[in-house]
Amino acid sequence: MPRRSHRIVRLPSAVTHVRSAAWLVVGSLLVMAHVASAQQAGGGGTPMPAPATTTSPTTSPTTSPMTSPTTSPTTSPTTSPAKAGVSASGLPPTMAGLFGIVVDSIHGGVLVGAVVSVAGTDRQGISDSTGKFRIDSIPPGSYRLALFHPLLDSIGLAVGTVPIDFAGGRFTIVAIGTPSPATLGTSFCPPEKRITGTGLIIGRVLDADTDDPAPGAKVSFVWSQLEAGRDIGLRRLQRLREAVVDASGSYHLCGIPAGTVGSVRATTPVFATADIPVDLGASPVTIVTLHVARPDTTPIAVRDTAQVATGVTAPAASTPAAPARSAIGLRHGHSIVSGIVVNAAGRPVPGADVTVQGAASTTVTDSAGRFTLRGLPSGTQTLVVRRVSFAPIGMPVEVTARAPLDVTVKLAAAPPQLQKITVTAKWEQELKKIGFTDRQKTGQGHYLTRDQIEERLPQVMTDVFETMPGITVDYSSGSPVLKGSRSAGGSCVNYVIDNVPYHEQTPGDINDFMHPNELEAVEVYSGATTPGQFSSAGSSSCTTIVIWTKTRVGDLR
Repeated sequence: MPRRSHRIVRLPSAVTHVRSAAWLVVGSLLVMAHVASAQQAGGGGTPMPAPATTTSPTTSPTTSPMTSPTTSPTTSPTTSPAKAGVSASGLPPTMAGLFGIVVDSIHGGVLVGAVVSVAGTDRQGISDSTGKFRIDSIPPGSYRLALFHPLLDSIGLAVGTVPIDFAGGRFTIVAIGTPSPATLGTSFCPPEKRITGTGLIIGRVLDADTDDPAPGAKVSFVWSQLEAGRDIGLRRLQRLREAVVDASGSYHLCGIPAGTVGSVRATTPVFATADIPVDLGASPVTIVTLHVARPDTTPIAVRDTAQVATGVTAPAASTPAAPARSAIGLRHGHSIVSGIVVNAAGRPVPGADVTVQGAASTTVTDSAGRFTLRGLPSGTQTLVVRRVSFAPIGMPVEVTARAPLDVTVKLAAAPPQLQKITVTAKWEQELKKIGFTDRQKTGQGHYLTRDQIEERLPQVMTDVFETMPGITVDYSSGSPVLKGSRSAGGSCVNYVIDNVPYHEQTPGDINDFMHPNELEAVEVYSGATTPGQFSSAGSSSCTTIVIWTKTRVGDLR
């Protein structure tokens, strides 16, 4: 297992054996430490009900304190009833014991599967389904406890206590927990970064095939919010938070407004992960671990991905072939994803198109709904599945060359189409009012109406334009970016959304800003063919994409 670096959190040195729980400030982190003697002088205490116990691990935690042991306990002895002059555990005077519970203060409840080790010994315990753990046969003395769990690994933390005294023939009771969301916020984010919001996204960015940290990668969180004002009216604006991954692979995105919904991704000079949805409404802290591809995952120029995936050119058909994808920079690698596509009832769905966004490989499910994609780039990717009569789906997957990934994809039926007899006249009238119908008659550009957009089963905005003349979808950066292919000005693209210019903060942000189900119609113009009302000063030679939303046209059918 690769060596991981952690930020170590310790309880303060002045911890006494008390009967009541105490919340103790740990530097800038808050950890719950309840320490009580199970048998006080002058009276017998009642120990915590015995959870599962553990035996000695093969490796002492002192030799590799920053790596969580992964082996499970091999025995689970029980405790006999308490007897006069003997502790309830039956421990001899030459040995001490420990009962405890591990609390997940980030999400609430207990932490299952956490490893608690006694530093300087070979003793450790693993919390059970109720968060409890038990460690026997601890030599009497003063020891620190260390807490390990994948949750802590994902944010680069290891929790440790101050020295605790263990008396022979006695059990000590300890409750230990992860830092709370509020404490994580004050620990990772200085006050000036918390002015704009208390939301926090933390995690690590690792190499998908080695789990090594990926220092220098950039992590960004994008969301949109409505703003109103006398000067700007009602507009939706895009917001962005960015952070650079440190040497341990950790990152922190601070100052996000509470309740925000958006997406987070990691980028390197040669790769970008999938956009992972994040909802800060349930908790002010969200933990996201992202994986980036190895450098040998390289882009290739592809226009017909079916030919690349199979290595065979399809025979000529009697019916016109579907327009080829206009895409460049599609990637390949050494990973495999297989699985099954089912409907809401769990029955296989044959004939579904399956691909990983930005990858050259593509396939179709067989009669049993099964599929296999080979030669995929590693990392946090988006598996995209489309099938007529079903709603398209994009599912985040963690792909690695170390082992094939097997998934089950459930497709939901497409929303029922309402009768359009009474509303068709209305939306056609609205499109005529905004000039769309008249411009379409001139033939100066390329146009799509709502029905034509829906036939493409788009998952993200760039999917809408994959077969549009004059537009190319570029995957060279790992994320789809729209570029012009016929303009004298090169590949630059201007956007106009509901008659308002829109500028991407980073290439490909249009996918974060809006969703295809918001579209009523689109227009695409190359350079000089752009109508004057949509031209931008200094960039009149760029390709222009004009987008009309359902809200603007008033068609909410």
